[in-house]
Amino acid sequence: FYWKKKIILNRFYIIFFAIISKWLKYWFTILCYSNNQKKSYFKSNLILVKQVIQSLSNGNVEIIELPVPEIGDNEVLVQTSCSLISSGTERMLINFGESNLFQKARKNPERVKEVLNKAIVDGPFLAYDAVSKKLEEPIPLGYCNVGKVTKKGKGVSNFEIGDRVVSNGPHAEYVKINKNLCA
Repeated sequence: FYWKKKIILNRFYIIFFAIISKWLKYWFTILCYSNNQKKSYFKSNLILVKQVIQSLSNGNVEIIELPVPEIGDNEVLVQTSCSLISSGTERMLINFGESNLFQKARKNPERVKEVLNKAIVDGPFLAYDAVSKKLEEPIPLGYCNVGKVTKKGKGVSNFEIGDRVVSNGPHAEYVKINKNLCA
């Protein structure tokens, strides 16, 4: 029982420090920057782009706004001009999301085994909590888009800014893609 309390406290501390660090960054920016620096800082951090996501718990599909993704050394940022909609794959995901917990279990017997193993090791409540959290996480829909490269990482040599590419990115205005998953 002691280790369960410890896990819950660790989760609390992680969430608490994440919130405090964002709050401190915000107030540090307000107190230390001049008005022009504040405007440029907040303007650059408020660039939002649209992305299509789905909740696997209830099947709801929605368009959300997220910040422009930051790229790594081997990634490119693509501004989407066209995105492929696969009626079969995306319909399957929507049907899966709309089904109840027992129907989801019938469709994924291998996942049921994983959940049962987790229930044996960690207990049924933690297993249920893990499944609920996994189903609550929204997933981005889509896996094929066309667009122009707007940024590239240091390790990208086969693409230039302005190149038109095809990638496996989701339905979003801007997507970050590994250089090996673009053509």
